[in-house]
Amino acid sequence: MKKEKSINESKAKASVFIDYGNYHYYLKKHAWEINWERFKIFLNAKYDIVEIYYYEGVLSKAAYFDLHPRDSLKDFIYMREAKKNYLKFFAE
Repeated sequence: MKKEKSINESKAKASVFIDYGNYHYYLKKHAWEINWERFKIFLNAKYDIVEIYYYEGVLSKAAYFDLHPRDSLKDFIYMREAKKNYLKFFAE
């Protein structure tokens, strides 16, 4: 009798490393956006994902206020928390 392979056994295992800095300006130049949730679904359909690493620089307070001089400290804190919450789904 032939043993059936499970879904994960038939897929190649992969670790994913995403460096946002490598393509941020290209996406901006062409007015493209990536739906990260759909991208993760796509990867899981093709590969047995072992882990996903996402790298993106987080602005320091000084750099943030250089870029956004009219914002408040509350805006800066909100940006940092929003970024943290946005990336949580990678850990799921």
